[in-house]
Amino acid sequence: MTLKEKCTFTSEHVKQIVQTSPTVLNENPDKILLKFQYVYFKMNLTNLDNMVKARLFKHNVYHVRRRHVFLERLGLFERPDKKGLTRITNPSLRAIIDFPAQRFAKTVAKTTLEDYDMFAKSFRKEDNPDESDTDDAFHDDDDDEMEYIK
Repeated sequence: MTLKEKCTFTSEHVKQIVQTSPTVLNENPDKILLKFQYVYFKMNLTNLDNMVKARLFKHNVYHVRRRHVFLERLGLFERPDKKGLTRITNPSLRAIIDFPAQRFAKTVAKTTLEDYDMFAKSFRKEDNPDESDTDDAFHDDDDDEMEYIK
């Protein structure tokens, strides 16, 4: 299984992941690995316990990336250096990816849901300008986050 072999999660971690995100059992292993690699390498968040607590595998990589980029552009997330240090206090991974959209916008991004939805809409266009070839590994249509986008 990808979670233990490639992502180095313990058996207990895998058990918790399956309990909180049972769809992981049917998910493409490459997509599972992509989520892990994005958080581990791009965000430089390497604590496996935090990934499990954040329910990383419940969300697709596009959801994670969109929220991460939003916070980076607002100056509210800074990639930790090699020692794990930042000049600012980053929100928890759980707050970034697992809070409902309204709570994420208000308490984590310190903005409105409308502003976040506007960003999400422009980010989708920026990420895929021709909108012709979408892959569900990178795009989601969570109703809670897209309610203002029409």
